[in-house]
Amino acid sequence: MKKESRLRFAGSQSKLWTPSLGFLILLIPILACANFSTQTEPKPDPTRPKLVRFNTPTPTFTPSPNATPTPLPPTETSTPVESQGDSLPTPTPEPTSVPPTATSVASPTPPPAIAQPATPTLPPSTSSPLVSSPHLGYGVQLAEAKNMELAVQGGFNWAKHDLNLRKDTNFTSNADNLLSDLLGKYKAKNVLLKLVVWSEGGLPDAPRTPDEISTFATNAAKVAEFIRSRYSGMYGTIAYEIWNEPNLNYEWEGNPNPAEYVTLLRATSDAIRQADPVARIVSGAPSPGGDYDDLKFLEAMYANGAKGLMDAVGSHPYGGPWPYDHPTGIDSAGNGWPYFRKVEAQRAIMEKYGDSATQIWATEFSWLAGLSNCDFGEHTRWQVSPQQQADYLVAAYQYAHQNWPWMGPMFVVYDFAISGRYDRCHPAAGYSILRPDPNSPEIVSPAAQALFAMPKFSAW
Repeated sequence: MKKESRLRFAGSQSKLWTPSLGFLILLIPILACANFSTQTEPKPDPTRPKLVRFNTPTPTFTPSPNATPTPLPPTETSTPVESQGDSLPTPTPEPTSVPPTATSVASPTPPPAIAQPATPTLPPSTSSPLVSSPHLGYGVQLAEAKNMELAVQGGFNWAKHDLNLRKDTNFTSNADNLLSDLLGKYKAKNVLLKLVVWSEGGLPDAPRTPDEISTFATNAAKVAEFIRSRYSGMYGTIAYEIWNEPNLNYEWEGNPNPAEYVTLLRATSDAIRQADPVARIVSGAPSPGGDYDDLKFLEAMYANGAKGLMDAVGSHPYGGPWPYDHPTGIDSAGNGWPYFRKVEAQRAIMEKYGDSATQIWATEFSWLAGLSNCDFGEHTRWQVSPQQQADYLVAAYQYAHQNWPWMGPMFVVYDFAISGRYDRCHPAAGYSILRPDPNSPEIVSPAAQALFAMPKFSAW
């Protein structure tokens, strides 16, 4: 972008006359003290999103007396919900039964018989990092690479993006373009690529047969080798998440199978590690409301030999209708709901199988901040207000920093509402923290404002 510079002289002017020698001697120290400054005024770029500054104070964090996490036993599972964890990168089919449409989001209705605690007041933690190895990371799940620039300015240096490995696509070139933008143009420091296969129609095409698994692993290795050779030295960490929410019918051709998924994970992990031994491998995060219960799916993965195949277990700890520190997703009627601290139950499964050395990465999470006159399908029941979304997200990062030394990077759903790929009432738009204002070119987002302003505690 061409820049225009203007030189400004900060001093007084006087009438011109023929200077004497004595005057010139007096003038030298004056000129030496004169204040010169340059100002660079870049031309505005209309394609870049702008963030509205709010007069509301940044949330601060005061841990409540009951905030100490109590690991939940793996046997406490929520009732599966048809498609709560539908993949964000591609629009998903609408559920067959749609709950009542919400008409207002000012006072979200929680599940029956469980009182909604007051919105927390959240001050910054003053504790030191909990582990010597990289602990908490601050990331965004992107729909468009160009929106990473704003995230980096707000202290979020992890970028997550999808990469389609369908064999008839130029996936290496696509990876090159993506990394060039994220690392070169928009200055991300660390990158997580979610490796998937989408059909020409944009639907997941899970690699399940031996030939499909071999092709997927080979293509993943080609990408890893290319990125290592071309971009090594430009990033801090490169990581690969193997598939998305494999416990959903939609993502696994109607029949989620943990053993099949572990076969894919093993082949792909081995291939990537041969191509790039320092790359991080993340298992595909199960949906918290999957057709195959997410906790049972994770336990079945370990029972089928998942330990040692990944550097981190992927998780999608969506908050549902609850505040960040709510300890369960089961209401008094026995209904299951997503809740942020469900990740503690996942951790209990990992420890049960002796995998306490492996991190958990929250590769996708948020709270749904509803819009008036929107029907978000089954997600309608879980919506909170925009201010609650801001408060809960800030509190979630602080809670993880203070209580979960095993948590790695956490990726908040970021820009799907402004990408043009989703209707304003699609759940992906509701979970996003960058939101368009129909009456302004600005991005109105209390959550983005609060997250960018909060203190960061990261070793990545």
